[in-house]
Amino acid sequence: FWLPKRLAGWAVSQFLHGEMATAGMCRQISSRLDSAAAQVFLETQYCDEMRHAAIYQRYVDALGGSADITPQLAFAYDQALSWDGPVDGIILAFHCILEGESLMLQQDVRRWLPCPLFSEISDIIARDEARHVAFGRIWCQASLPTLPLAEHRHIHRHLRQLWFTTMNSVIRRIRPFDIINGPKPWPVWLDEAWAAREAELAKHGLRIGDASMTTVAA
Repeated sequence: FWLPKRLAGWAVSQFLHGEMATAGMCRQISSRLDSAAAQVFLETQYCDEMRHAAIYQRYVDALGGSADITPQLAFAYDQALSWDGPVDGIILAFHCILEGESLMLQQDVRRWLPCPLFSEISDIIARDEARHVAFGRIWCQASLPTLPLAEHRHIHRHLRQLWFTTMNSVIRRIRPFDIINGPKPWPVWLDEAWAAREAELAKHGLRIGDASMTTVAA
């Protein structure tokens, strides 16, 4: 079709790298959670992510091979995993920001990648990812109220930086293909999208309504 195969392979490769990074997150933080049920869930999620990565790998192999992870996205994953504050910061980074954005991006890509196989893959993976996001919300809604407001502000600043790094490196290459809704000026889209992410963070229990924490997209 009209979409260059290399661009399709690049986009799907970023999903592949995201699955691998999230699998690593599951193994890294499991021992930090004082809940046997949470540890069992993270082991299940690890298996999910590795299965997703294998599916994406087979798909991109059919397109000619996977592309390298974009450096900015690799930086964002490294920053998320190296967070040295409360474990909630890592959970929010992956289970809210990165997993949530991945779910939305899958829908964007399937609109400009008219492939029944990719649509079927996306539906299956989306069901798993929705469970992962729900786990993050359940955990954080119970854990975040125990943290002082200063920690909420620290986590908020950290997640904002991660989000804008990811948006400017990956999503900017994908959003112009949103031919259904029509293109929006990039600053306008950033403002609206970050506001939506903040709303999700608030549902997870992060206190972001303080006036001193208001952010404006640059």
